[in-house]
Amino acid sequence: MKIETKYNIGDTVWAERFNWDFESYIPEKITIERMLMVVRKNKSFEISYFGNGTFGFFEDEVHPTKKECKLACDVKNKINRKDKNEN
Repeated sequence: MKIETKYNIGDTVWAERFNWDFESYIPEKITIERMLMVVRKNKSFEISYFGNGTFGFFEDEVHPTKKECKLACDVKNKINRKDKNEN
């Protein structure tokens, strides 16, 4: 099994960070310092990226540009607002 990552140690990327004060997702610039890869028996896997002092972000929460990250955050924020309005 060969697994390729989207990003490498030292890459600067943008991650979807949840801001508890504003209860919304915001782009956060991180430089990747560590990666964690979990591979299961059924050959499924997940990759997490970590910056200095940050929580891990799954690969689908990390983007090469601030613009792409902001768009992803906007989608999540719209879903969160809709869920709050329905409750």
